[in-house]
Amino acid sequence: MAGVFLGDVHRHSRENEEIAQQFDKMDAFWELRIEPYFIASSEQHPELDTIFIEESVRLRSAKVALVHGNFSPKNILLSKDRMVVLDGEVANYGDPAFDFAFLLSHLFLKMLYHRNYDKEIRSSVKAFLEAYGVFSLDFEARAGRLLLLLLMARVDGKSPVEYLTVESSKLYLRSFVRLQLIQNPKGLGDILQDRETGIKALRI
Repeated sequence: MAGVFLGDVHRHSRENEEIAQQFDKMDAFWELRIEPYFIASSEQHPELDTIFIEESVRLRSAKVALVHGNFSPKNILLSKDRMVVLDGEVANYGDPAFDFAFLLSHLFLKMLYHRNYDKEIRSSVKAFLEAYGVFSLDFEARAGRLLLLLLMARVDGKSPVEYLTVESSKLYLRSFVRLQLIQNPKGLGDILQDRETGIKALRI
């Protein structure tokens, strides 16, 4: 349901001038997402500084579709016949790949933490990808890059996830992101597969 909803929001708001004007709120997105996530992480990882800064600048100027900005499991309430999405304070007209990657980053961090439930979480990832619908190769590339940067940001940015406390998990995550960014991953699918392989290796 979340994938269908997000895909519909992005597609129906794409290149919509009225919505673009209504949600011309990039300053809040910068202050509460880009700066504490990407800029802060770039300071912790100078070898990746250029990648974080370039992506931050790109996000600030992107004008594609309506972006929630905080589309995570904790902000999605479900009942039998209704879904409510909370916390839209940083909603803006920007790059929809951010929402897509933001949700995936939460699911992968949970996979690393809840290792006994990795099968169920992988099923949730697959369901989300299928429900979101068709996306272009360019979207896949942007989403893949954002996913990597968000994973690093939730460890070394100003808003780290509170539950990832095991140092070996943090070290793995940093190593995984650094390697993927330097190697210029072919696409989101490759990142997802490598991530699952890495988590399995970490468990052994």
